Amino acid sequence: MQETTPEQSARLQSFAEQRDVLQGEVTSLTKEKDTLSAVNKELTQTNASLVAEIASNDNKLKNYLDGIQEQVEAAYAQKRIADNERIEAESKAKSALRELDLIVGLVSNLKDMTSGVENTAAEINGNLDNDNIKTGANISGTKLGALTTPLSALDANGRGGWITGVLAAPNTVTYNGNRNYSLVFNSTDYTDEISPGMRLKATRTVTAPTQCTDLEAGSTQYYNKTSPSGMTFTDDFVVSAWIKLESYGTNIIASRFNGTSGWQLYLDANGRLTLAGYNAGAGNTSYVISYSSVPLGKWVHIAAQLDMSSFTATTTTSYIMFDGVDVAEVPGVSQ
Repeated sequence: MQETTPEQSARLQSFAEQRDVLQGEVTSLTKEKDTLSAVNKELTQTNASLVAEIASNDNKLKNYLDGIQEQVEAAYAQKRIADNERIEAESKAKSALRELDLIVGLVSNLKDMTSGVENTAAEINGNLDNDNIKTGANISGTKLGALTTPLSALDANGRGGWITGVLAAPNTVTYNGNRNYSLVFNSTDYTDEISPGMRLKATRTVTAPTQCTDLEAGSTQYYNKTSPSGMTFTDDFVVSAWIKLESYGTNIIASRFNGTSGWQLYLDANGRLTLAGYNAGAGNTSYVISYSSVPLGKWVHIAAQLDMSSFTATTTTSYIMFDGVDVAEVPGVSQ
């Protein structure tokens, strides 16, 4: 074995010392690495905790803001309801004030009438009896001179509950059905004179019809026309009439029926209206029946339409109307 020289030994010793120093540094760096890894793990856990806490706080904040928004919306909704109720109350109050003004006027007129009657009573009290006034006597105005309101003016001052001479003649009158009318007064505001629900009485400008026929249910009275024109149909058709019932009973109002085909408009024993169409036999029938009965003792305009192919009750297929108003009905078919 070759021996080392002192110089070589010194160099080897130096290398060994350097190796020991490097190993110490490696050990120190490894410890620092472990320390940094622990710190990094702790920071990662802390970050995850912070992220979870932030998400939780975000949800809490969102829920809080949503609750505030719901409260604000509810408050606005309550305000709108309160505003609508206030507006409705103000409208009712104005209407009540207008009606009160009319009542005050009626009371004032009634006081004038009462004063006149009292003065008349004082004038004739103890001076007249049945023997002093002959039947049909014409009493002159000098005997009624104490009246503050002449008899000729009683109608204009509210006799019978009507106030006359307030409204001008309407420019247009539109019939809306069911005895309801729309009156238009051009360039005239009657807001202070009339109010919703008030009854008005107008003078006719067209003479009321005076012709009708009284057909008794207990007899065989009827009208008949052989081969009437314009009475042929294939599907949809309408029949109407003015009637005034004295009592209920099974009665035919209008008919064109040969026993197998045609149609009949009739009432049942309860006053319900039926329009039936027949196509080659009673087994092939379409009909519509009103739930309501026709009123007794008053003129009523009745109309019924039948759709021979639809068999449904709507305002455009098969329906029945009283005074221009659609009434509830049931359709049917038998084949």
